[in-house]
Amino acid sequence: DDGTDLFRVPLVGGESRRLARDVISADWSPDGKRVVFARNERDASRLIVIPSDGGTEQVIVKREGRLNDVAWSPDGTRVSMYEAGRVNTIATTVLVAVEIASGATRDLFRMPASSRFSTAIWDGNDAVLYAFSSSQAGGGQVLLQRLTIGSTTPQALFSFSSLPVRMGLAGPGSLVFDTVGNRQNLFEVAANGTIGRALTGGPTTDRQPAFSPD
Repeated sequence: DDGTDLFRVPLVGGESRRLARDVISADWSPDGKRVVFARNERDASRLIVIPSDGGTEQVIVKREGRLNDVAWSPDGTRVSMYEAGRVNTIATTVLVAVEIASGATRDLFRMPASSRFSTAIWDGNDAVLYAFSSSQAGGGQVLLQRLTIGSTTPQALFSFSSLPVRMGLAGPGSLVFDTVGNRQNLFEVAANGTIGRALTGGPTTDRQPAFSPD
């Protein structure tokens, strides 16, 4: 088993409350009423939903591979996640979509062996965005890929200078991301554009952007 405990902490201060144990990755539902998370155990990995204030765990789906990077769709009907496993002796990672109501799963895209990729984020309710490089050594081009649910061919939208750790939508058609290197800074770019603008700079390390609800 692996993972860590998940706590809810008031922003104004106060006592923290443990919501779950052995959590790998978690995400709030769009309405703030539920939390989805992955738990990897010896017999299987599970995608689980709980009320946002804690309570009974509902197992949505069990998978054989190791789960990570869960993300709720804007309408709250689906969750995307990565599942890492092996085909014969070759390590493989698949981007998967899960229907919350039924537990039905769909393998969206199998990452090529030795590739690198970022956490996937939703672009609307029927497509996901992720950064991708075909080279594990870092020598390949890093592309922003958009994959529509039901399609098997991602669309390349933008070229990064390095693989971002985390991305976030900054509004319709706009993306914010961090860079990897000796100095990490935040950038914003149109999702279908080629020129970005730096949001931070200097000697500090800035990474893993996230937005307030407003």
